Amino acid sequence: MVEELATSIRQETDVGRFQVISGGEVADLLFSIPAAMRLGKAHVVIRKAAKTHGLGGRFAGVLEGGQRVVHVSDLVTSGTSALDWVSAIREAGC
Repeated sequence: MVEELATSIRQETDVGRFQVISGGEVADLLFSIPAAMRLGKAHVVIRKAAKTHGLGGRFAGVLEGGQRVVHVSDLVTSGTSALDWVSAIREAGC
């Protein structure tokens, strides 16, 4: 399944034009992490809420303004979480 996902990303995007693949916690990570590894891209986890301890923040990983991001989401349910993940990416300037 991961290879099919990576193939789909290659077909639907210009892989050279984005730097990061993201996934929202928790279910998305089953797909986004292996896809990032297969495509040789950095990976960022988007948390449901910003942590107030440790390094804090909404993201686990490096996300810098101006980067292009492909978000991989598990859309088994209504998909409203995906809209929140994309909003967080945009708020980060990506």
